[in-house]
Amino acid sequence: MKIAAIIVGILFLVAVGFFVASWLWLKRVARKSFAAVPARISVVHEPSADWKNVEQRDRAFEELKAMRFIPAGAFRIPELTALVAGFVREEDRLLAAVFEHPVAGLWADVCLEYQDGGSLTVSNAPHGEEMDSMPGHRKIFQKDLNVVEMVRSIDAERGAGRARAIAPSGFAGILCEAYARDYDWRKNRGGTTVQETLRVMDKMEQEQLPALPCRTGECPYEYDKGQEREIEGMPFPKKSEDPRACPTYGHLCPQFMEELGLTVEDLQIRATIHCGALADTLVEQGKLSTESEQYRTLVAKFEDVKRTYPIEDFPQYYR
Repeated sequence: MKIAAIIVGILFLVAVGFFVASWLWLKRVARKSFAAVPARISVVHEPSADWKNVEQRDRAFEELKAMRFIPAGAFRIPELTALVAGFVREEDRLLAAVFEHPVAGLWADVCLEYQDGGSLTVSNAPHGEEMDSMPGHRKIFQKDLNVVEMVRSIDAERGAGRARAIAPSGFAGILCEAYARDYDWRKNRGGTTVQETLRVMDKMEQEQLPALPCRTGECPYEYDKGQEREIEGMPFPKKSEDPRACPTYGHLCPQFMEELGLTVEDLQIRATIHCGALADTLVEQGKLSTESEQYRTLVAKFEDVKRTYPIEDFPQYYR
């Protein structure tokens, strides 16, 4: 009987040890995931931005304009590699934003800011409901709704609180303010919680999303890691919501190199072509000088690869 009790006790301790280790691991994952989030965002006016989901974007724009929303500008958010277009309906103080991200795709938020500092948001974003909402800032996720239905939803939920007046010129400032407010609240409570991490992982499992290495730790394919698998050599996803795509750079993650039939050599060739083709664009943007050693090296490697692997014989390296 004593032996049986000892065995049960040992098994219990093993279970406790496993639980504690798992809990500590989840806490580390949660801390790392929050550490990768920028503390603040900037909003750069960019009316001629290259949107990928043009048909879906135009449909949302038309629906908003039909409901008397006034355009408040199109912008780029560099820290999130995202695009956003703002709309305002001053008569009932509603704000709408249409976002596009290379991994998450295109979605819209319709928001009401209250004078007491609270807010109400209806969103059709594919993800986000797994995260806690800041007290006083209610978020309703209904990813199957179109923009018209989202406006009806927020009208039904808005309550008696007095809304804050919003002008189209104030859209960018309100967006940055709302982001900073949410970030500071999460930081002050210790970042991403273990419970949030578990909910995200559960959803990934339900949707059978591939586990990107950056979701559970640091990215092993960052440029300064010296990895042979160069992320710039990976193709961009053919569909906007491909879960294999890098959330920072937009390329498919090098982890899936073999799945795409690519080798390390293929990635190096493709990366040289990708970087060489971008050299003149970087010069135009003022990020690179034609007199620099970096520019001359990029162009020389690019020209050498084009001679060795002409596009007519090796089209797979140029797409």
